[in-house]
Amino acid sequence: MSECKTCRHANDVKGCASTHAETALKLLAEGKVDEAQKNLESLQAHLKQE
Repeated sequence: MSECKTCRHANDVKGCASTHAETALKLLAEGKVDEAQKNLESLQAHLKQE
């Protein structure tokens, strides 16, 4: 189970990781580097769970 309690994919680690990656790319395109970094850190945490 994912550690992301607020994610819509909280019971699906791969789905949650995918969401973080997509969100990070979107935020980077918008120039929101700090927010993107947070999503990438969450993605990294999910990859370590597998």
